[in-house]
Amino acid sequence: MEHNTLEDAVDAWGDLIYRFALTRLQNREDAEDVFQNTFLKLLEYTEWEHWEKDHVRAWLVRIAMSECADVGRRRGRQSFLTEEDLARLTEEPVPADQTEIWDQVADLDEPDRSIVYLYYGEGYSLKEIAQMLGLTHGNCRVILHRARKKLKERLARKENAERRRHGRVQEISEYDEKHSCAGRT
Repeated sequence: MEHNTLEDAVDAWGDLIYRFALTRLQNREDAEDVFQNTFLKLLEYTEWEHWEKDHVRAWLVRIAMSECADVGRRRGRQSFLTEEDLARLTEEPVPADQTEIWDQVADLDEPDRSIVYLYYGEGYSLKEIAQMLGLTHGNCRVILHRARKKLKERLARKENAERRRHGRVQEISEYDEKHSCAGRT
């Protein structure tokens, strides 16, 4: 694939960079700023035109990570992904059961969130993610394993809390039925 113009680079990796920034920052406007700044830096750096395409992609992701960190420090705030943002991330409607999972992913710390997103959301291999993030393959594998474990525990806690709450509602309903004044005259 030719990637010797900015337009070629945006066509090839623009969606990846935008979705990556949106996942990290959870704010559409901030993600658009990161997208723009990332490709402006690419334009300023003339050497990239001679790199292999995998090297360009990895460089763009690292620049986007840095830009996301800068935005986070400058703004000092975090907003939440909307249903529309989630749908835009995957470019299709997000089923209700997956929305809860992606909400939990959004609550992960870095680099867990980025690795989970790149692996499950974008379909990259751990080797590719390691290259993009400047980590070792083993480190990425361990981080992904721990992130999965955190997600599993968080989802189980949430499910247990919902079951307890549902059980209390059921107990209250049964109590109300037994002690209602409907049968008294």
